[in-house]
Amino acid sequence: MSKCPVCNGKGYYEVQSSYGVERVECGCHDTQTNEEWLKSLSTEEKAKVFYEITKKDFEKLRKQFYGIANDDIDAIAMWLKEKHE
Repeated sequence: MSKCPVCNGKGYYEVQSSYGVERVECGCHDTQTNEEWLKSLSTEEKAKVFYEITKKDFEKLRKQFYGIANDDIDAIAMWLKEKHE
């Protein structure tokens, strides 16, 4: 399968705006999971995501998968498999 000529298979492309460089979703790919989306991020961007999850979103994640996940690690694995929004 050939890569998209717009995004080169990344699922996004970058544009310069008055706010700096912004990522724009290409729309050429099927829906990504959170895991697939994380793979597209730089190390620094991943660090920010993990920080947000551990500092403020982890309780939300626990509640979302309460009674479904066996433990916190299982809840994170379930989140990784969800559709990225």
